[in-house]
Amino acid sequence: MDDLQAEQPEENAAPSAQAQQEQARKDVGFLTDVLKLVSGTGFIQILSLIVSPILGRLFLPEAFGISQNFSSIVAVLAVLAALRYEVTIMLPKAREGSANQLAVSLMFTGISFLILTPILWFGREPIAQLLRSPELAGYLWLAPLSVAVTSVFAALRNWNSRNRKYLRLSAAQVSSEVVADATKLSLGFGGFKSGGSLIAANVVGQVVSTGVLGWQIWRDDGAFIRSSLRWREMMAGIRQYKKFPLYNIWAALLSNASLQMPTFMLSALFSPTVTGFYSLGYRMLRLPVTLISNSIGQVFYQRASRAYYEGSLTRLVAETFNRLVVFGLFPMLLVTLIGKELFVVLFGPEWAEAGVYSQILSLWTFFVFLVAPLSGLTNVLGRNEVSLVLNLVVFVTRVASLAVGGWLQDARLALILFSASGVVTYAVYCLWATRISGVPLRETLRMFFDGMLSSAPFLGVVALFKWVIPLPQASLTVLQVPLQGLLLLAISAVMGAAYYVWALWRDPTLRSALTPMLARLGFRKK
Repeated sequence: MDDLQAEQPEENAAPSAQAQQEQARKDVGFLTDVLKLVSGTGFIQILSLIVSPILGRLFLPEAFGISQNFSSIVAVLAVLAALRYEVTIMLPKAREGSANQLAVSLMFTGISFLILTPILWFGREPIAQLLRSPELAGYLWLAPLSVAVTSVFAALRNWNSRNRKYLRLSAAQVSSEVVADATKLSLGFGGFKSGGSLIAANVVGQVVSTGVLGWQIWRDDGAFIRSSLRWREMMAGIRQYKKFPLYNIWAALLSNASLQMPTFMLSALFSPTVTGFYSLGYRMLRLPVTLISNSIGQVFYQRASRAYYEGSLTRLVAETFNRLVVFGLFPMLLVTLIGKELFVVLFGPEWAEAGVYSQILSLWTFFVFLVAPLSGLTNVLGRNEVSLVLNLVVFVTRVASLAVGGWLQDARLALILFSASGVVTYAVYCLWATRISGVPLRETLRMFFDGMLSSAPFLGVVALFKWVIPLPQASLTVLQVPLQGLLLLAISAVMGAAYYVWALWRDPTLRSALTPMLARLGFRKK
């Protein structure tokens, strides 16, 4: 892959003491920005862990399936809404250029809303029939609004990241989750237990989060944005970044469509109930992706653009990849071990199949966890056409995998093939992304295998209690959960806490970034 090696300024082989101190400061700053986002998303994930078991007992799997169909349609269409110009907000060196790219993104989003509204209104019945979900037709009129709000939020989020105002983003994300979950619980306890209730709650949450972030940006940056807008500059930006609607949009569309493909194909080939099992299983697997990977991705994209010009991209990519492996591999391997037991304890025995799905998808989700932050490298390095080819391969292999499972009428087989193909293709993508950034192949493989070896002792204890040391088989009638599963979950929680304490101890830079935040919360060294 030497021909794919990015041309970037050479890194200093023997940096001075002052340069080392400056680099250490940047490393701590990078992790501090990540932790600001994690502080908000961490609250969201804790809230989700509390609310999800309640929702699992209020709503049937079919309702989750209908809601997931709606969300998947919105996710695919939202990629097209701004023609990917929202990604370019991060790229100009001057803030004035970013302000004009923000305006370009919002302009195309408005045009897309006007185009999508009649299309989805008249096409709602055929779409619902294709997905074997007749109830979905009654809610597709909300899709254009949801697409527009999602696209606007993406543009505002990138402007926010461009200016490193990460606490604002955390506040918006928290408000979205709180409002959406409160609405779902209110409707569920009120007897409105259809998929439409879940859809409406999610849309309300989207509107609130976009409104909160938009208001903060308008309050702090509105005057600057208004004074920076020039029609000529907007047109120049459209021409300068024309590769994004020409290449990047199709790569992103293929990537997003392939990510949503299980929802569409499981619904069309099997039923919304199977889609509901997949939806909840995947939602729980996405928690670490949302908590850590997406937060790193937001900061990484902003830092990678600068690091490329400074000649420090290789170091940034290597350190980011290593931390992703260390913090992402353990929970996914743990789910592979105890996914079914976890879901039975949290959601009840009727969701056991969702737990099996989570076991099947866990390793694939780990590679999603790795790829999500690194995907911005193709934009930074100007290799959008390569991203398009790779995403085309991902799309074809996923469709083929799910089609084989559908042909044999075996949902588990469909997901096994889907997961296996995803592991292979995303592993290749990770190797390419690190290699093109200057990280040697041997170093990438070393970091991966080191992560596996680090996780092994802690996972071994869990495996020992699952398969060797017998646990009580009784059922707790008060909680209506099997005692064996509850004890296994408790052991897993202890091992997880021990693993992350150990991982934090091994990372002095992360400790340095975390210490000031803990001090503000009252955890001070004595």
